[in-house]
Amino acid sequence: MRINTLSLFRFLSTKLAVLSIVIFFAACSNSNVVINETASVPLVTLTGKAVDIESNEPIAEADILIGGTTKYTTTDDMGAFSIQLPAGYYEVYVDHPDFKESEKKVNLIRSKGVRQSVTINAEKIPSFLRDREVDDANTKRKAKNVAHPQQETLNTFVNYYITDDDLKCGLENPEDVRFADNEEEGVTWVNEPTELVVMNYELGYRIHVFLEEYVAKEYSQIIGQNVDASYFFEELEPINKQQEEEWEQRRKDFFEGSFRHFLIAMASEKSPLYFGYRIFSGQAVTNTTAMAYSSSSVSDIEKEKSEIVMPSFENENYLLRSDEEIRIEYIEQGVDDPDRIMGLQNYRYQTSWISLNGWSAEFTRNGLLKDKNSIELKGYWRYVPVCKMLPEDYLPKINKDNS
Repeated sequence: MRINTLSLFRFLSTKLAVLSIVIFFAACSNSNVVINETASVPLVTLTGKAVDIESNEPIAEADILIGGTTKYTTTDDMGAFSIQLPAGYYEVYVDHPDFKESEKKVNLIRSKGVRQSVTINAEKIPSFLRDREVDDANTKRKAKNVAHPQQETLNTFVNYYITDDDLKCGLENPEDVRFADNEEEGVTWVNEPTELVVMNYELGYRIHVFLEEYVAKEYSQIIGQNVDASYFFEELEPINKQQEEEWEQRRKDFFEGSFRHFLIAMASEKSPLYFGYRIFSGQAVTNTTAMAYSSSSVSDIEKEKSEIVMPSFENENYLLRSDEEIRIEYIEQGVDDPDRIMGLQNYRYQTSWISLNGWSAEFTRNGLLKDKNSIELKGYWRYVPVCKMLPEDYLPKINKDNS
């Protein structure tokens, strides 16, 4: 697989339009993947064609990348491609060394006979700019062995954002991180867009982090963080069957207790406690800082699932509803917050908060939000470090015969 990550990041930071691509959606189903013995995952076939906007010629051997996932494919000689994904919302990236990359948000819907098209326009990269990219890459390689000028700040950044445990996972290109000059004590600030590469040998991923901005601030009882970033996962090749099985088990362990796992539990006919969740509701709390720290009381009122979740009347999806802030305890996992980033000192179990930004938040049976901006996450789910992240389309491989 060829992924031109430097040019991919260039698009993300400049938002230039690239290839012309027409995408169509056709519904299909697949019942080979089962989540916690409850929900089958419907797949949707995404097909399209990459086209040069100036000549209207097809673009052969262009990479089609699905943001936030490990999914990708390549166009054929006619510029056509096809890939299967679970129904939901994605960003589709088009990458070719002779073209500027682009992305488009798409909504894959599960509906028989419906075809939907999306177009992305483009332009070629002038040859002198392609030569400059090679020079820039050589300069980066020469800087690999130079110590970081702000090593202490870098250590804080890695400890807070990249990893917080003794995981076999680390930042590959720390020399690319540049921190803003800031006189305020206890503040770590990255204000220049950069691409980071994280090698995760704990879960078997190479993660490309397209970081727009990062801010962390130390308060008396919490470390607050704000992150503006997007992620692309490449799946590593296991060296043997044992490593493959270990990676899958670790991925499943990290998946359980995640926000998507919670939404799947909410769509299940089984009780939240079957999956390890308890739900509480209290008076909505205004953030005590700009870092989205929630100070909800531990004594909030426990709620039944039916009080916050209802089926949609328009489709097969579900609606999350609450006039108050929702606090979620995952009782299968204790609190692990040594750096006080999540503000969980007073809680016994892994705890997260959900605040709705509107009347409701719609989600699918397989745990995908219709609109990511419909909610605000706090606590554990907000501050999961990069080394504990999974692709958005990841679902555990559980044999249907066991359901």
